[in-house]
Amino acid sequence: MKFTIGLHITKTEFLKETLDSLSAQTYQNFELIIRNNAKDPKVKKKIKEMCTPWLDKPQVVYLETEEQVGMIENFNGIVEVAQGDYITILSDDDVMHPDYIKEFNWISDIYPAVNVFHCRFRHIDESSKMLKISESYPEYESCSDFVFHFLNGHRAINLSNFMVSTHALRKMGGFTTVTEAYGLDTLTWLALSKNGIGFINKPLLNYRVNTFNYSNNVEKLLIRLEDIRTMKEEIEKLILSEEFQADSTYPQDYLLHQNEEAFKLDIKSTIYDIALKLNTPKFVAFYLK
Repeated sequence: MKFTIGLHITKTEFLKETLDSLSAQTYQNFELIIRNNAKDPKVKKKIKEMCTPWLDKPQVVYLETEEQVGMIENFNGIVEVAQGDYITILSDDDVMHPDYIKEFNWISDIYPAVNVFHCRFRHIDESSKMLKISESYPEYESCSDFVFHFLNGHRAINLSNFMVSTHALRKMGGFTTVTEAYGLDTLTWLALSKNGIGFINKPLLNYRVNTFNYSNNVEKLLIRLEDIRTMKEEIEKLILSEEFQADSTYPQDYLLHQNEEAFKLDIKSTIYDIALKLNTPKFVAFYLK
């Protein structure tokens, strides 16, 4: 089996559309691992009912947590049982283009030594209207080039537009545990990217921005502040590593400065988001000047 799609589910609002996009894949030789991680027993039951048509299909694994677990434990629970050579983790409100797996099959054949691949994606709202689209990147780039562009705001990253080597991910212990949620995908992809990163210049995923998202919760935004600081420290370690420097064309001091500035902006943006939720944006906007 070459591909595993890990579908982690906590809600049902857009689940049918997500499942329909899996049925529509033009490349159907993939394993599907469904992980039902809802908190409410009624929601958990509804999720299983919606997934029932899949449960008797070959190469479908259904997992159900007794109690809701954290994001990292949830993802790594999928990684532990995956049989595919490559794995992607799909959110329960995102939608795959019919050629998603087909295109990742193509690029993984072209760059067999690469452990990390990603594609363009669209941001969509709750009615599936496109809000924006990610930028076009080179088909292949080094880790140092990716970090440089990421720190300058030109590498959009989310969970479900990445496909990575299952073996390499397991070898490093699965998804990183240094952050609670925010940045765990970014840090994991970077840790896997020493052999470079492949890119598909087609929008193969619709990433849904909606009111149920993790980042729309004030409590989670406060946790995000700590995760941002941790991300900054982890990327600094990466920049300072001998392996990174051996492949980098950028002065070390320059990238360290870019890292500092990038995360200052991220912290300010998160504080402002918190202020909006607490209805105090004018005071915070003045404070952040």
